[in-house]
Amino acid sequence: MSLDLTGLVSDMQSADPLRQGPALKEAARVTKALTSEAVKALAVSPAPAATADQLSSFGSIEPLLDSLLQQDVNCEVKSFAATLLLHFGSKAGVDYLLGALRRGEGPTLHIVTWLGKAGVTEAAELIEEILGRWNLQLDPYGAATLIDALKKLNVTLPAHLRARIQAEATDPYRASLLTLWGP
Repeated sequence: MSLDLTGLVSDMQSADPLRQGPALKEAARVTKALTSEAVKALAVSPAPAATADQLSSFGSIEPLLDSLLQQDVNCEVKSFAATLLLHFGSKAGVDYLLGALRRGEGPTLHIVTWLGKAGVTEAAELIEEILGRWNLQLDPYGAATLIDALKKLNVTLPAHLRARIQAEATDPYRASLLTLWGP
């Protein structure tokens, strides 16, 4: 039995987001459906050991994402691969993410959000440094994201950052940023 996935694969690899987006959505739907049916097959299999062995070959995308971190792709792609690894519970991309923050590369707010969610305490000092340089007047929402990440890491907002928010952020953002952090 074989499935012709040529068109779907071609659309997934397209540079056209109008083709790529729906193709990735369809691939996810098909993968979930096939995986679900494969697990159901284990429940009714006359040979569960053999079926379980076949299910183990399904694997996951984690090794592929980890491999992507070693390839010559841009920092944004690597950052998203590394945060997907965090989403799946793997810390394999943490060093890359911390390095990206140090270098000022990649989607900073996305990175700090995921490092906060994952409880990566090594990121706290870097996030504090970024917040210390952040333009509170031009991007109070970004500042809120940084504060939220620090809060998730159980970091006490240093007095100098609290004073900076008090002095430089404009209302209503000043009150919101300070309230977000709490007392």
